This record gives sequence, structure tokens and C-alpha cells, in this order.
Amino acid sequence: VLILSEISYVFINNKAGAIKGDLGDILQKLRKSNGNDNDDGDDTSGTIPEPAPTTPPPLPPPPAVAKDPILDNGGGGGGDDDSVVALYRAPDDIKDQSYFLAALTQSQLRRVLFPLGNYAKSQVRELAREFDLPNQARPDSQGLCFLGKIKFDDFLRERLGTRPGDIVDAATREVLGRHEGLWFHTVGQRKGIGKVLLPTATCRGPWYVVAKDVGRNVLLLSNRYDEEAFSKARREFYVEDIRWIRPQQGIANSNKLGEDPLSSSSDATTTATTYWMKIRHGPRLVRGSLELFVGGDEGKVVLEEKDGGLAPGQFVVYYSDDGECLGAGVISERHWATFLAEAMLPQQQDKAVEASVIN
Repeated sequence: VLILSEISYVFINNKAGAIKGDLGDILQKLRKSNGNDNDDGDDTSGTIPEPAPTTPPPLPPPPAVAKDPILDNGGGGGGDDDSVVALYRAPDDIKDQSYFLAALTQSQLRRVLFPLGNYAKSQVRELAREFDLPNQARPDSQGLCFLGKIKFDDFLRERLGTRPGDIVDAATREVLGRHEGLWFHTVGQRKGIGKVLLPTATCRGPWYVVAKDVGRNVLLLSNRYDEEAFSKARREFYVEDIRWIRPQQGIANSNKLGEDPLSSSSDATTTATTYWMKIRHGPRLVRGSLELFVGGDEGKVVLEEKDGGLAPGQFVVYYSDDGECLGAGVISERHWATFLAEAMLPQQQDKAVEASVIN
């Protein structure tokens, strides 16, 4: 059975799965636990370089040993093979980790415990002081905690090197400067852009990263990011690799499948379902609709408000009104392709630009 300190709820058969018992014993065990492993994935694809949920490897079979009494309490671990587990957001919105757990399967969630799931971080701090734990005053980690004092750009430069390319205005294709590598930038970025721009371009800012043309190694910027021209690109996007935590959720959505408008000439209408969504880890939730295409693993999302930076590779996690984490999808590369084809480049654009993004 896994013991995780991520602050989330697990419900089994509609019963709260937050562990009960002597929290002092729990904290004594957690004190000796290891930190999470981190994936040193390849960011050269141009997708957003941030931690994201990934499909976890299958868990090994449990050892044939007596269960630890602290786990043998019906609190999540050791659930029946046919039990249905639901994952919920934590009461601490800032420390909630459900965004990273949305790819877990039923078989994995049945064997996971969240002993801190019912507590806010401030309460955990108080308990740590009460039990005189050595890490009671340790500062919260920020960003990529495994880097320590190493700057993120220095980490990427050491691991991925550099690959200079042009920075261009998405509307006019004017060259604005040179970047050292697409992996140093994220869609929606404003801070730090000025240092890679020509002086003649800097004075016309603020500039925002709006897309990446990976095939041509071009970074696209705009100084009109808050204007109406970007409303669609910041609200609508395609998702792929959609998965649901509870099988019932996938079955319920199977009756709402429609044709993909980009691959079919059908006039059939589709039914969209409204959810709360997280585009990235953090406390912020946004309202949006998900329209599933035939097959059920791809669809289209329309947000009710503009997002600061939609980028292929980001996970989008879906939540119900009562906080259940229902599932997730991945923003498709089609978001950039559609943006370049429809939103900014002139009609006489070089078709190779669109093709390079799609491929």
C-alpha cells in the first residue's frame, strides 16, 4: 500500500477515505518517507516545461505480509478489488494535489492512502510542532523543489543545451529578436522577454509568447494579447488522451459523442458537458464545457473566460460541482495549428508553417 502525503480526499463506496487513528503515529511514519520522484522528461518538443500528470507505471503486487495496523482501517488502502474509488479536491485549495493525481487508475487508487487529506497545511504545521518533528519549521517548497537553488533556465541549459532561432511577430512576421531555445519559454509568458528582443521591438511592448512553431524553431509573440483577436485562442482548444477516474463517468459521457468538426463534413450536433477545470496546478478553477468526439478520447474545450497561456502538453483536469476529480485530458498540438492558421498569420501565409506545427 502506498502512503502519500498529497492533500486530497479518497472516497470508497461513498465513504470518506481520509485515514483515521492516531495522527502522531502517522506523522512519525511520514517523517521517514522519501520525497516524490521527478521525471527529467525531454522538453525539446516545445511543449510547456512544467510538471504535469503522467500515466503512472503499474503498481507491483502487494507483498504477502501482515498489514501494518495503521493502514488496515478501511481508509483507502487495501480496498476490495471491485470497489469504486472517487478522488476529491482537498480542503486546502493551495496545497491540493489532485491536478497531479488525475491520471491514477482505479486499481492504483484502491491502494493509496492520503493521511493528511482532511487537513489544511496550517493544521499540519501545528501538529508537526506538537509532535516536535524535525521539519516543523521547514519553508514551503516553491516551483520545482527538486532543483534547490539552481535556476530553472540553468537547469534546462545544462540538460538540453541551446538551439537559437528567430522570434517573430505573429501578425506581421517581423523578426523581433533571437531566442536560445523554445524550451526556455512558455505560452503566455511576458516576464523576461525583453532581454531577447531587439531594442526597436522592446519599446513596442508589452510582448507575450503566443505560440511556438517547433518545426521552424520560431517563437511567436504579440503585443495584442489582451485584444479581441486573441479571445478565441485563449478560450477554445482541443484535447486528446481523455481519461476518466471512475468508469461510470466515461459511460455517462459515451451518450454525448459527436463528430470531430475538423475531420468530418457531418452536420451532426454534439452535446457539451460543463465542468470546473484546472489548466495548471494551483487554486484557480475555471468553468468550461467539454465536447467529446467519436471514440471518446478526444474533444474540444470552451472556457467561459480567457486563460493566461494555453499550451500543448498541458493537462486539463475536470471537476464536478462538489469537488470530485473526474478525469483529465491533454491540450493537443492542434491548438497551435489552429491558432497559426486562423488567428494571426495573414491569409497568404506560407502553408509550410501550419504543416510544420501539425507534424
